[in-house]
Amino acid sequence: MLAARDVALETRKRHTFKPVIHADRCKGCGICAAFCPEKILVPGSHLNAHGYPVVKLVKGALCSGCRRCVLMCPDLAITFAHEENGSCAS
Repeated sequence: MLAARDVALETRKRHTFKPVIHADRCKGCGICAAFCPEKILVPGSHLNAHGYPVVKLVKGALCSGCRRCVLMCPDLAITFAHEENGSCAS
């Protein structure tokens, strides 16, 4: 039987995780970035249609799939996608 840690490692090997930021909903509060353990979300300089700076993903960073960003976002501006064997699912 695999330990929880081993299951998590196996899941990371099979999946590529990616937060999807919906710019029209983001207010640039930075809560998602503050709670991201991998520090892949950073304040951005691009403004959305409402004039707020949109959070962006750091290029080349790997997401662990914890979904803290999704849970902490007060504006529901982040959803989550993962890829398994080349196909993307939300």
